[in-house]
Amino acid sequence: MLAFRFIKGGKPTIYKGGVNLKKTIEKIDLYFTELINLIISLLFIAMFIVIIIGVWKRYVINNPWFGAEEAARYLMVYLVFIGICSAYNKNRHPSLTFVINRFSPTFRRVWFIIIDLIIFVLLIYMFKYGMEKTVMAVYSKTPALRLPFNWIFISIPIGSVLMMIQLVLKYLKVVFIKEKD
Repeated sequence: MLAFRFIKGGKPTIYKGGVNLKKTIEKIDLYFTELINLIISLLFIAMFIVIIIGVWKRYVINNPWFGAEEAARYLMVYLVFIGICSAYNKNRHPSLTFVINRFSPTFRRVWFIIIDLIIFVLLIYMFKYGMEKTVMAVYSKTPALRLPFNWIFISIPIGSVLMMIQLVLKYLKVVFIKEKD
């Protein structure tokens, strides 16, 4: 059973069975953001180590690591698809705000909702396309490392799902937590 509690001068806080949904949403968002940032950091460190080892083996030892470039490339693919989630969360994605900022706050709010709906539809398409590519690439292997290509293509649906979760959390925060535009 949902119960509304009105706080003087603020938005209504919704409780479900004694659980404060505002605090729960904030905690989920915090943990989700920290998890994404941890994964991005680990991927970046792994890519850095692979590149350093590849350069060291090629130019110092004169015995190149055959799969270094490929490993770095695929780590970068994961970094990009998971990184879009973090960029969106911090509102650091590319946008043309100098045009939108000339309009009223109401128009901007509606505009950003429409943009987010378009992004959500595109993410659903990316998820579907990524799953199709993942299934089709089951028996294909990468040239140097001989990894199954579906390990690479699964980054598309993973990134899409993470971004969809980020969008849902954004609108849960808008509904339940008073924030400025």
